[in-house]
Amino acid sequence: MTTARTLLRPLAITGSALALALGAAGCTPYSSRAALGSAGGDPVHVAQARPDTPTDSVFVARRRPYVHLDPVRDGDPEVQAFARIFLQRSLNSLRYATPGNIAGIVPDLAVTLGRSDRRHLTWTYTLRPHVRFEDGSPVTARDVQYGISRLYARGFRSPGLDHVRTLLAVPTTYPGPYAATPVQKAAFDRAVEVSPDGMTLTFHLRRPAPDFDLIAALPVFGPVLPDRDTRGRYDRRPLATGPYRISGQSGQALVLVPNPAWSPATDALRDRGAGRVIVVFADAGPPPARR
Repeated sequence: MTTARTLLRPLAITGSALALALGAAGCTPYSSRAALGSAGGDPVHVAQARPDTPTDSVFVARRRPYVHLDPVRDGDPEVQAFARIFLQRSLNSLRYATPGNIAGIVPDLAVTLGRSDRRHLTWTYTLRPHVRFEDGSPVTARDVQYGISRLYARGFRSPGLDHVRTLLAVPTTYPGPYAATPVQKAAFDRAVEVSPDGMTLTFHLRRPAPDFDLIAALPVFGPVLPDRDTRGRYDRRPLATGPYRISGQSGQALVLVPNPAWSPATDALRDRGAGRVIVVFADAGPPPARR
């Protein structure tokens, strides 16, 4: 893969966050040079910051704006990696041995990897306690269930996620949470089952899936708070559970700032080494320094 690179000044993001980002993108950092790349060939590179930029900021350049950040509309592996690292947690996640090479699947929102029956037709996950959305609301299994239900809404059917939609034993007539009748909702609840205490999910599948733990690492297996679901506008501002949240975006840049509700005590996979992460689109250059 050929990826454009420029000096990162200052190289302010520290720890595993940038290393994990580089690994997910399949690129290698070169001392003070770094790059993010796409498996689809759309290069992304760390951009040179202005000399007067606050030293806790990091700029990342990408040719095109992200089309979708809503997890149920995002079938792009590069965007999924970006969301997984900075914004959104899923039941499972990926650990990288060397840049671009997956070492294994690890639990993220879940306490452990999934427990399956012998035929791999049911998979069960229990959520870890004390995880919160950026607004301070606790994350429950019902929020993950609701997030997955949105996968079936008519306007949100990303072709890149068809394999997930058809794997779950959800009736083909289920129209998603916005149009479902009580009978249709009950049928969905039987396919994606939540325990009475609201902390355990059991997935019932149409066919055996020994690799379901890998599938459960997709952002679509993350939570969406029903009261904060803005439907089509959720793309602009999905509620974060990762170390950063969206502060603002335009056609030129996407700005991430620390998520005040995120805690390393409930997340051993990520850290937060930058005060701001600014993704610059096209050749617009870094936004003006903060004043």
